[in-house]
Amino acid sequence: MRNALILLWVAAAVLGIVAVIVVFYPSGSYQPVIVQGPGTTSFSNLPTSTPTSTPGTGLPSSTPTSTTPPPGTFASTYSSPYPVSWTDAGVSYEVTAAGWNGNELSISLSIQMGTSPACVPIDLRLITDESGDQVSPSSPAGPNFIFPDTQTCNGTPGATYSESLSFTVPSNVPSPFLLTTGGTANTFFNLATSTSGGVDIALPSNSG
Repeated sequence: MRNALILLWVAAAVLGIVAVIVVFYPSGSYQPVIVQGPGTTSFSNLPTSTPTSTPGTGLPSSTPTSTTPPPGTFASTYSSPYPVSWTDAGVSYEVTAAGWNGNELSISLSIQMGTSPACVPIDLRLITDESGDQVSPSSPAGPNFIFPDTQTCNGTPGATYSESLSFTVPSNVPSPFLLTTGGTANTFFNLATSTSGGVDIALPSNSG
């Protein structure tokens, strides 16, 4: 009888030890969870999926979820390689700076003329809705750039010009803003304000 009681006590003790191990020291490998702080840019509003083009327009068929940028002044200048560059009719363009103030979106361009005289149109447009409606720059007014040395839209062959555009953004157009270079290049790009006080540029993915 005594031996049976001893065996029962030993079995109970072993089961107790096993229970403590299972509860407080479970098996398996674990890694600490790190909570990431807020990013430096509002480009979390950009789409996570790859949009496809609407046939015949070249426009992305989906519009990213977005928010209205906070009030204030934001500005960035960019260095080579520039975030957006394109060539149209022998003229090369690069976006060298961008800014946002109130409802005004400004973009600075470097325009490199080709080897032949050419009239340079203002083809940049702000896309305002999913239907692809566009608005022209509010400044400069008119369909073409006017260059200081020629006082016409015809730039001097081989010359490089610095030109600025600004858009008055309608209140119902959210950020990030979608723009197109227009012309035969028809390159789309997004602009959004950053928490560091700048303006970030991204090229949206396109397929189709």
